[in-house]
Amino acid sequence: MKHSNHEINLHYLTETNGIESKTTAFDAHEKFVDCFRRSQPSTVKLTSSAMLSTLSGAESLHRSGSGVFINKAGQVLTDLHVVDGFNEIDVQTSQGKHYSAYVDRVDRERGLALLSIAISKNSILPHLDLAKKPAHNSAAFVFGYPAGKTELYGSPSRFLMDSSFEQLSFSRMVNISKSLVPDQERSVMVLESHTAPGESGAPVIDMDGQIIGLVQASDNFSTSVATTWEDIKSFLDFKPKRRSTAVHQVLDHLHG
Repeated sequence: MKHSNHEINLHYLTETNGIESKTTAFDAHEKFVDCFRRSQPSTVKLTSSAMLSTLSGAESLHRSGSGVFINKAGQVLTDLHVVDGFNEIDVQTSQGKHYSAYVDRVDRERGLALLSIAISKNSILPHLDLAKKPAHNSAAFVFGYPAGKTELYGSPSRFLMDSSFEQLSFSRMVNISKSLVPDQERSVMVLESHTAPGESGAPVIDMDGQIIGLVQASDNFSTSVATTWEDIKSFLDFKPKRRSTAVHQVLDHLHG
């Protein structure tokens, strides 16, 4: 599918902080556009909804975030706080298609959630693969849906290092709400990249268009933290015990 220039939303069109210094600005832009086009069909906007009972009556609560299809069955990987506690989750693709999703499983220590959607048996959705372990100081891109926008946006980035969030806060390297990072002692990926609300769960993509991290939060300046490649791999590699046929039938009925 071809894209005209106005369809590609670049946060920082003139910046090349996520590209090796030997690369020209033109080449950096070309790499950005190439990865954008690879990621666009697989990166999705999430809208989570719930009804709350208040003294003045029922009140609706909504939260926006991002996610990414990680297999052809349409399972979505995202940040846990995007969907945690919500009973309705809408998945919107960059083509404008909507799917109703439910939480398949979560990892509260790593802050990750895996969502499933209902698609026909013959449907195959585009997806991104998990990359090989990235090297420190390597170039990357972040693609997501900031501030609840319906169009995909992206920005160049750089994977600086792994560090515990606790140490980052102590050294004042970042000023991010601790509530967004579930395990303060667990290592997080530190990115030289500005991300905005709505980009939690956005994939961090390497130069080959593969996933190396997942955005958790930003300090609203120039540093973001993301779930590490190691944590994502462990989460996706985990194989839960098979449920009995009776349990599957009940779940199929509930989600049918």
